[in-house]
Amino acid sequence: MKFEFNKEEFESLMKLVYWGNWMANANKSGDKIDKYEFVKNKVFLKADEAGLGDYISTKNGEIHVTQKFEEETDINEIHDEYDEDTFWGELADRLAMKEFMKTYSSEEIKLMSMEERVEKSREFFEKYEEEIRNNGLDKIELVKGI
Repeated sequence: MKFEFNKEEFESLMKLVYWGNWMANANKSGDKIDKYEFVKNKVFLKADEAGLGDYISTKNGEIHVTQKFEEETDINEIHDEYDEDTFWGELADRLAMKEFMKTYSSEEIKLMSMEERVEKSREFFEKYEEEIRNNGLDKIELVKGI
């Protein structure tokens, strides 16, 4: 199999591979998922052929993107935007699920259809989503002793 990319397309491929590998391996404390590291390395080793050799470096036998790659592309901006959106969505979702579980007993939840569960939990999610959109973390507090 053979693919051909122009310089701009290859830069996009590098970003996609970087994000995919980051998603799979960023939180691994030990062994990384080798198959993703392998593909990342295989793609990054072709960067020079695409005229993007200054976007990668090799350190201790590992291939990494350079600071130039991070500064000259939108890789960090898109990553930051993803993290920001994920944080707020997860926060609203988890607060909503907590309130849903406090509002309904496990027996009541078991008797609900999936549609009913989704509908009822969605009401809580929308409440928290609006609160967070309007106030961020300003009104969220940890209450001790409960």
